[in-house]
Amino acid sequence: MDRKTFRISTGKINGFTMGNEFNSLSRVSVLCGTKFQEYPPFQDAPDDMMEELTDTVKNIGGNILGTLTSFASVLQNEKKFLQSLYAMSSSAVQASADMFIVGGFKKVVVGGQVLAYYAVEKANIWIRGYIPKKISNEMFLGVLHGEAKIEALVKQHPLVIWHPKWPIAPIYIPTDKLTSYVVESHKIHNMEVLLKSIEENDSGGKGFYASGEYIENQAEWGNVKFGVKDMSYSGCEIMATYNALKALGEPVSEQTVVDLIAMYENDGAVLGGLLGSSPYEIENYFEEQGYDVVTTTSRDPETINQIGESSDTVIVNAYNNKDDITNMVHTVSITKEADGTYAVHNGYYRPQNEYIVNDGYGTLQEAVDAISIYETASVDVIGISN
Repeated sequence: MDRKTFRISTGKINGFTMGNEFNSLSRVSVLCGTKFQEYPPFQDAPDDMMEELTDTVKNIGGNILGTLTSFASVLQNEKKFLQSLYAMSSSAVQASADMFIVGGFKKVVVGGQVLAYYAVEKANIWIRGYIPKKISNEMFLGVLHGEAKIEALVKQHPLVIWHPKWPIAPIYIPTDKLTSYVVESHKIHNMEVLLKSIEENDSGGKGFYASGEYIENQAEWGNVKFGVKDMSYSGCEIMATYNALKALGEPVSEQTVVDLIAMYENDGAVLGGLLGSSPYEIENYFEEQGYDVVTTTSRDPETINQIGESSDTVIVNAYNNKDDITNMVHTVSITKEADGTYAVHNGYYRPQNEYIVNDGYGTLQEAVDAISIYETASVDVIGISN
């Protein structure tokens, strides 16, 4: 093989993704580890619910398939991207089929309000659990990467103009806002905010960022811009990259933060950063920096622990809740300590009201399990070595 990466993977490609509709049905949601957010209650009318869901999936499917037609010829030499496009199209088709099956609930719930409520709740649970339970990790990653690559293409070809009424336009509205000009303005703004935080620390205050230290407090990064939102909302992949660089002995500073944000905004942001960054771009970044990279999408503990033992440091992308996609995903850096234990950085471990590293785990799998307060499930485990 001419690459330094091999991938251990399991599962077959099937199922669907609902893209930026992941949290549309939730009462509570976490995006890349951010704070809980309240959402309107689920609709009580089963007929309306099924029609809305069916229309949503058909619209998304049409958008994705339309995108294939527009870009397939341009990107025919990009193997990983074509795989991502296949994942996006097949997921849309399967989603439509599955949703029409769910539509059969309409005939069941006609009999009464109690049965209707029960059916709605069951459908809600089924939908929220569909992606983490039924979608292979490869497909989930492929969809994220496909979105990121299409958005990067739009940025690289400014003559391509998305009209709001075009069928494929709605998916890329966030991308329209994340222009090259915006990326450059973010660099200036973010450097000013980070330098101010360092000055606060130097004067005896408590800034949210300390130059050269591990980042543990994503929730306090609301003033640092990333994509169409900010770093507290969906900057976990950037922070994981920064923390991994520090673990590998690289000098890191506020300039590192600014540069990483701009890099992922230009080539890696998913839906303008609303869904964070593609984990595949993390892999690509460290490969390009000359590191040996080993990855797995398997959830087998033995496989995961093997990567932990053979790598200098690890980045893990995981579902915060293996039973509910509306809790979204989080990406963290996991380092090996001098005593051989593992430490989770930026995992929202906050005893005594202070964000600190969550350490002392005997295996990498144990550390992965500690990423969230729920029962987590890994999506992409990336081992990185000098």
